[in-house]
Amino acid sequence: GNTASATFTGIDIDKTPPVTTDDSPAVWKNADFTVTLTCSDTGSGCKQTQYSIDGGSWNIGTSISISSEGDHIIQYYSIDNAGNIETTKTTHAKLDKTPPVVTATADRSPDSNGWYNKLVTISFTGTDALSGVANCDADKTYNGPDGSSVSVSGSCTDHAGNVGTGSLLFKYDVTPPTITGGKTPSPNPNDWNNVDVKVHFDCGDAISGIASCTPDTTISTEGTGQSVTGTATDQAGNTASTTVGDINIDKTLPTITASASTTDGVYTSGTWTNKDVTVSFSCSDDMSGVASCDSPVTKSGEGAGQSVTGSVTDKAGNIASTTFSGINIDKSAPAITITTPKDGASYTLNQPVAADYGCTDTLSGVATCSGNVPKGSNIDTGVVGTKTFTVNTVDNSGNSGTKSATYYVKYIFGGILQPINADGSSIFKFGSTVPVKFQLKDYNGNYISTAVAAINMAKIDNNVEGSEVEAVSTSAATVGNLFRYDSTSNQYIFNLATKPLSTGTWNIKISINDGTTYVVKISLK
Repeated sequence: GNTASATFTGIDIDKTPPVTTDDSPAVWKNADFTVTLTCSDTGSGCKQTQYSIDGGSWNIGTSISISSEGDHIIQYYSIDNAGNIETTKTTHAKLDKTPPVVTATADRSPDSNGWYNKLVTISFTGTDALSGVANCDADKTYNGPDGSSVSVSGSCTDHAGNVGTGSLLFKYDVTPPTITGGKTPSPNPNDWNNVDVKVHFDCGDAISGIASCTPDTTISTEGTGQSVTGTATDQAGNTASTTVGDINIDKTLPTITASASTTDGVYTSGTWTNKDVTVSFSCSDDMSGVASCDSPVTKSGEGAGQSVTGSVTDKAGNIASTTFSGINIDKSAPAITITTPKDGASYTLNQPVAADYGCTDTLSGVATCSGNVPKGSNIDTGVVGTKTFTVNTVDNSGNSGTKSATYYVKYIFGGILQPINADGSSIFKFGSTVPVKFQLKDYNGNYISTAVAAINMAKIDNNVEGSEVEAVSTSAATVGNLFRYDSTSNQYIFNLATKPLSTGTWNIKISINDGTTYVVKISLK
């Protein structure tokens, strides 16, 4: 029953495997990194740790360097000093050093000829073979400036934090082209043309360039306020337009008519007038209107076949003219020639004298020419005295003329009859009665008994030349101073009483009603 005991010390028993942990990040990394394995054992203590990468060979160690891209699988376990082996554990080591590939895409194809002509929206997408794309920039809208090579850039970020960028290079032109228009020839100051008008457009575009420009257009139709619109289109499809207006074309001549008048009224071409002729012009134009119309022209000079030309100009510069011809003006009276009776001539009572006269007019011509009697007929010699022969004439213009010739119709005076000597040598006794006698006849020798004759005395000298005293009648003296007609002797007699007279030399003046006067000298002694 004795008991005895013995003690065996230093007995260590460890049946629990060690525990290993890793610090591998749960996310992707974009730079080389190290994964650390940490072994823990509260018993016998950790002896060693082994690991394998991506199924490769096992390595002893606790520090794993990650430098190649990829999602690496790390297996590891630890062994303690008691020989306990830890169950293999697995972790991931993610390394992505490559930025994602970014693609920039426009919201539509180019609008025209590879150009965009309005706002364009660019979206961004990315691809990443490792960590994958985490996010990309939001859409961007481009609104200029214009250019033939513009770009919009965007970026995408992968899950490792790598950032990739992408750009879209494109052509952008939202500015309309320029276009200006002109017309040739230029209008006149009235803004009218009288020929065809060519409209030309000049187009330009500094960005995409001109794709089309309206070609030249010729306007040949008459009209007012015409216009041509031209359009410029650039390569981007932008358009601009302009209108060349106020194209006024008038190729038709204006109308002009002429009329003439005198103070008497309307004047007809080809007729004669003795008035000034005024030619007036009436002008019209149905398109551009009259710019100028000649003022009235007055013809005042004499002449046949005269004319006046007037012109009209419309506002387009068209000119028309007209001529009013056949203007015949004669303001001069016809010329009158009176050959017989000759002015101042004397003719005998009842003498046949044929009238001879004429009228001439070098312009319009004589219309009428008439005298007291027709040409060739006898003028008036049937009564003694002063006569007037008048010729009146009118030419075809209405000018009138008058010319007169004064002539005298007289008796044939037979001379002083005896006892008075016609040579003035008669001497009579003072106090006696001296018969003064004469006879009158007409052209045909007929005695005239109806004449009126008067006697007048005028002393011219107190002396008497000569000594012979002629015998005289003893008839009674005549009272008054008018002769009496003695039909028996067909004589005119005046018994001159000398008693009222005185001695000397006297002139006896006989005045007859045909306007003639006869003087004879006698002496009283």
